[in-house]
Amino acid sequence: MIFKNRNSFRLLPFLCVIVCINLSCNRSFSPATSAQHVEDAKAALYETLEDIHKEGFIGEAKHLYNSPAFYWIPPRQSTPISYDSVVTILRKATPLYKEVKSTWQSLTVYPLTKKMVTYTGKYQSVYTVLSGKQSTFLMHETGVMIREKGKWLLLNGHTSLVETK
Repeated sequence: MIFKNRNSFRLLPFLCVIVCINLSCNRSFSPATSAQHVEDAKAALYETLEDIHKEGFIGEAKHLYNSPAFYWIPPRQSTPISYDSVVTILRKATPLYKEVKSTWQSLTVYPLTKKMVTYTGKYQSVYTVLSGKQSTFLMHETGVMIREKGKWLLLNGHTSLVETK
């Protein structure tokens, strides 16, 4: 028997807590899982740009994590905005454009945990207003994605304007 006297039994709950904490803090995952998360998160980011192309800016809304923890810092801004503010901006901007076509020029995803990755990349966007006039922007974006119900969603980040043509 491990416990030789009754006083030793008092340590059992503490031992259980320590074991549980140790097991829950173990966030490591296999290289194969890590590689799959990278590919799945990249696919979600490509899908986001495709949905914006198909549906207008509002197509991005379904790729955002609806949570108080969400924030985004848009180009030329220095303060973060909330999920509701971002969705309102997307909704208002959508009817102003005939087409929005964006393509990733570079994209790197770094797995953090089983449910979280960071990413950084550069993409080019061509905005076509209703009159047909086009503007081209080169953007740099860095963010955090969270995996919720099997889907990678944007949790927070920052988009910077690199160049305008």
